[in-house]
Order: sequence, then structure tokens, then C-alpha cells
Amino acid sequence: MKPPTATQLEKAQRLVEEGRVEVEVTAPHGCAATVRGDEGAYKVQLWHGAWTCTCPVQEFHPSQMCSHCAAVELYRETVIGGNDMSEEQEYTGPPLCGLTEAQVTALQAPLDPEHVSLRENKFSYIEGHHAIREANRIFGPAGWSRETISMECVYKGAYTNSSGRKGYQVAYVAKVRVMAVLGDRAILKEGTGYGDAIDYNSPAAAFEGSAKEAETDAMKRALMMFGDPFGLALYDKAQKHVATGDGSAAPAQASGGQQQAAPSGAFAPCPKCGSELRERKSAKGPFVGCSSYKSADDKGCGYTSDVGDAPRAAAAAPPAADIPVADDEGYPTTGAAMRQWMTEVLLVPDEDLGDMRAKGAVRAWGASPADWSALTPEQVGVLARAIKEEVDADPFWEQ
Repeated sequence: MKPPTATQLEKAQRLVEEGRVEVEVTAPHGCAATVRGDEGAYKVQLWHGAWTCTCPVQEFHPSQMCSHCAAVELYRETVIGGNDMSEEQEYTGPPLCGLTEAQVTALQAPLDPEHVSLRENKFSYIEGHHAIREANRIFGPAGWSRETISMECVYKGAYTNSSGRKGYQVAYVAKVRVMAVLGDRAILKEGTGYGDAIDYNSPAAAFEGSAKEAETDAMKRALMMFGDPFGLALYDKAQKHVATGDGSAAPAQASGGQQQAAPSGAFAPCPKCGSELRERKSAKGPFVGCSSYKSADDKGCGYTSDVGDAPRAAAAAPPAADIPVADDEGYPTTGAAMRQWMTEVLLVPDEDLGDMRAKGAVRAWGASPADWSALTPEQVGVLARAIKEEVDADPFWEQ
């Protein structure tokens, strides 16, 4: 890994001085820490001389030490004096069972609420892509695998929604085995998952969607048995193993996956009478009905709808802090992330940042925008790609 640049070292020094480095675990061969950077909190790990960080810069350019890794290294040297465990000190954690101490530490960590999603305003869950990224981070991209050992179609048939539109519905149940390779041994976990899909144009699309959903659900349930980072924390009603960070708890889910009542405001007002819509249960399953569906005096307005077709309340615009700092390819999507990316990945000197940004804008749009602060995350990503092309196209640019 390339050593940090002068700019990165200055930022690392600032992070340490401002108390934004929290070393959680130290061991003879490494440590685990959280660094509260300018764009968010990032997990940093050192194991046998290899640094990893969850920041966009490290993901995009893994061969370059980022400022967060440099901050942890500086913290260890200046605050705790390097390792605070001697080589001779005996490991006192849970049985390793072939895992490294760093892997056990990672599996015992609480679930980051940033990765908890809500379905229908009731169910807490983690996305399939996050489970795969966590497995890659903890076991290594080549250190684990999954195998679908069974896939059964449990339902297929015609479907008609409340508006009379006809489609096709398919449901699958899958069983997946996850294997983590640990030297000359392996750890196996299995999980069963369910998936269903409705498509109004193609039965084949319904088959494909439900099969993929069932397979992903089964994989997540298998990985969940490794610990809280894979969603185990969400099976606790109090969610005590979900990291709070700012002191707030992630939305709770009833134990055993039981449903909770949808919060008030989840649905828009009744389109027929304007009263509150509420989720209800029947022998055929859940549905949405008007709060004045029936009254003591009369039958009320009688409005009902499938849960998926019910009108939803308008979602509030997300705060600026919820905007991701990088897209799926690692390119920045905010102005602050752009500056860090240009200095730490492209190694653009501070005095050349404005000029290089202007050259990228000309390459992308033919001219600089009238208001740089008005760029959307997508436009920042386009600009970043154009800047990267500008740097790559200049044979005299020294990196």
C-alpha cells in the first residue's frame, strides 16, 4: 500500500487532535477502530500489516492509504504507544474455530443502523448487497461461497389487483448453504428463504423475480447465523445489538418476525372520504381499509385496497446527510467527497483543484456550471468521471 500523502497526513493529524479516532480493539497483529471523518463514520482495520477502510476513497483506490487509516496509525503511535497487548498475552475472546481474531471481532460488532432498511414501514432488514459486502469484508472475496441446494415453486397463478388489472403471481421457497473457507477447514451455515413476485406483462418475469428474491432471502438467513453484522441484531425486539451512534435506535421489529402496526401517516388519506387509512387483517391476509369502514350508524365509506396498491403519504425529502458520498463505482457524489477524492485518489495539489474541476466541467458539459453548489449527486458523479478522464489524458500529469 502506498504511504499517505502530505495532505492525508495533515488531515490525519487533525482527526486525531479533534478526538475523532476511537480504537475499539487492539491485538498483537492489528486493531479495529472507528474514525469520524468529514463525510461520516468509517470502520478501519489493521491485520498483519494490511489496512482496510470502509470510506469511498479506500474502496475506489485500495492501494493508497487513506487519511482515516493514517489517523488510526498516528493514534496508535502517539496515544496508546502502538500495541497495548504483548505477543505473549493469551487470547481471551470466544473460541476462534478457525477464524482470525480480527474476524471474530468483526462478527461480534453491532449492526450499523445506517445499513438497516424498512419494508412497508414495519419490518427491519438488511439489503442483500450489504450482506455480500460484509461477507467480502470479513472473510475476503475468495474466502466464502454460497450454494443454492433447493428451489421449490410453492405457488403460481393468475392475480387481479383491486383495480381489476390482471397479472401473474409466483412464489418460491429456496434453501441456500453458505461456506466460509478458513485455512484447511470450512464453516457451513444454511438458511431458508421465501420470495414472491407479481408481473402484469410476463409470467417469466414473475418466475425470475420470485426465485431471485427467495435465493437472496435464504442467503441472508444463512449469513445471519454468523452474527449481528449480518442482521442477527434485528431479531431482537429491543434491537440492543444495533449500534446507536447518535443515541437513537433503529426501528424495532417484533421478535420472531411478527408484524407491528403500521405507524400513523404511512398511508395517504382515504381517496373516497378523506379519513385515515389503516392496515387490517382478514382470513385472506392483510389489506388496507378506511378508518370509517364501518361505524355504529352506518357502513361507512367501505374503501379497501391491497396493501401494495394503497395510496402512500408523500415522503419527506431526505436530509443532506443521507445523500451517499459515492456511487456504486466509487465516484464521489458530494462536493466535499469530490475534494477529498481529488486530493487523495488523483493526488491533485490544493492549488490545482479549481483548475482541474473547471477542465472536467468543460469536458463533461462544454462549460463550467453557473452554480457549482447546485449540482445534483448524479451531476457530481459525471463531473468526477470527466476529471478522471482529464487526468488520464494528460501525459505530463504526475501522480
